Amino acid sequence: MRGGTIWLILAGAILVAAGGASLFVTFTPNTAPPPPRAATPASTPPASAPPASVSAPVAATPAPPPAPSGPIVVDTLPPGYALDTWQRARGAAGKIENIALTTEEPLPSRALNDGDVIEISGWAGDSDLGARTAFVAIAICGRVIATPAVDGQRPDIARNVHPNLGRSGWRARVAIAHVPRCADAKLEILAPMGPFPFAVPLDGGPVLTLAAGGTAPSLRGPAAPLRRAPTAAPEPRRLTVQGTGNINLRRCASTECSVLGALRAGVHQAIVVENAADWLLVAVPTAGASGWIAKRVARLD
Repeated sequence: MRGGTIWLILAGAILVAAGGASLFVTFTPNTAPPPPRAATPASTPPASAPPASVSAPVAATPAPPPAPSGPIVVDTLPPGYALDTWQRARGAAGKIENIALTTEEPLPSRALNDGDVIEISGWAGDSDLGARTAFVAIAICGRVIATPAVDGQRPDIARNVHPNLGRSGWRARVAIAHVPRCADAKLEILAPMGPFPFAVPLDGGPVLTLAAGGTAPSLRGPAAPLRRAPTAAPEPRRLTVQGTGNINLRRCASTECSVLGALRAGVHQAIVVENAADWLLVAVPTAGASGWIAKRVARLD
């Protein structure tokens, strides 16, 4: 698929009132563990043992770490809101990489109950043009119950997916006591697409087995309310491309990145997806083009 298609379609939806979007992510990060380190050779025993009348010192047994006190901090806020608040776009924009109990144990074979807290992590972002997302929306049984920030360092994603996604990691603690119950408890995580009221699902969402009962631990949810979809799409901006001839649109914010298309010099109606230090990520449906353009040759009015 040609790079930037999703942004071109979303921008076109605003300008010509046509819905729908498409984005596909085929890369799977390499999460294999590093090779084991060589064993350290045992130290050489002392040449002579201590006199029989002197007892060998006994190493003190370290005290166990203190048990955590106070409530468990989680990212969930019941009862949440309906997932269909977001207009869902087809495809994927990231990956759910790990789901485990907060004790770092794998999910148990038994059904999860109110006494459990799970931790979910992964990455999110647009692999075509590197558009970042501020948060992901975590939903179970069709209700969004957590919206954790996407701000974790992921140099592997920047290296292997897109250089603009160096801070694409996210992590969330989900209290099962806060989760609604339904027959098909599918875990769904969506990545909002820039300033649009659209969100794209992440790969890897399983169906959880939930049960009633269990004693819920003391919990403390996030201080901020759940983040929601924008109530309206952004207005097109007037983009003046300076110079003569055609100006390149690139896959990322660097002249070293590949060229995806071009804009002729002059005035265009554009949707600004991201405004970086020296570059703009724009979608211009009337020109059939989207990508990064240098601010030295482009001006927003």
